[in-house]
Amino acid sequence: MDLDNRQTRRLFLAGTVAFPTPFPSVGTISFQSGNLSYSPGVQSNSKDVVVVQDQSDRDWTRIHSILREHVAAVFIPGTREHDGRFQIARDKSVDDDEKGEWFIDSDVSAEAIRARLRLTDEVDITSPDSILRGIVFVVEFRPVVSNAEMIATAAATRDYDWSQPVMRVCCLCTGR
Repeated sequence: MDLDNRQTRRLFLAGTVAFPTPFPSVGTISFQSGNLSYSPGVQSNSKDVVVVQDQSDRDWTRIHSILREHVAAVFIPGTREHDGRFQIARDKSVDDDEKGEWFIDSDVSAEAIRARLRLTDEVDITSPDSILRGIVFVVEFRPVVSNAEMIATAAATRDYDWSQPVMRVCCLCTGR
């Protein structure tokens, strides 16, 4: 049985959550390597991590870190130029999921994205200053580490109601 591109996308997107939120917001995407420590005194393991940065308003930034193996798909909105180069859209949200490039399953990697978008090695997609903008789809019950950073004056920080739910500040969602 052969599936067309829309059917294949639907298959891989079933049971996923889009980052950033709310959907169809667009965030900055980077592919980074991180060391995970499992126990004190035990050597850490290097893992590939997909990071999504979302500036929800001028005072708050949310950063979501997801193990690459838990990412079902990535959508990078944009258009192809006449010379074949890909121009990444800079809009704050996506209005047409056919105007861009989809990376699904094993194509979710810095190498595959760099090759298909024809990005040179000098173009940064591995740090918080990444030029990639898009939406990352994560398998629903996989862990996501989310951090929120607030920019404020010292007085505003002092007066902030820190009794608000911890989810606004930091969460580790394990799906349980």
